[in-house]
Amino acid sequence: MFNRRSLIATVAMFSFMAHCGNVTINKAVAQEGAAKPAPVLPSMKGETIVVAGTTGRSGKVIVELLKAEGVKVRAFSRNIEKVKTEVPGVE
Repeated sequence: MFNRRSLIATVAMFSFMAHCGNVTINKAVAQEGAAKPAPVLPSMKGETIVVAGTTGRSGKVIVELLKAEGVKVRAFSRNIEKVKTEVPGVE
């Protein structure tokens, strides 16, 4: 048989489940007015960006994305020789 604590916990759990089943979130109603367009970001072309961890997994991807946008990249890494061989085209 149930003791008092487990009975209360079971009732609370079923009450919460029933509440969650009745709650719906409509994103269209939650927003105020019409959806706003995404902001236009300024171009970083010609800017110099310092990337820390340039020879790492994420750093290499970030460098390639920045170079594709025309940004000059300055490398910041523990091993300068590794930067020169693995990530060409950076300062």
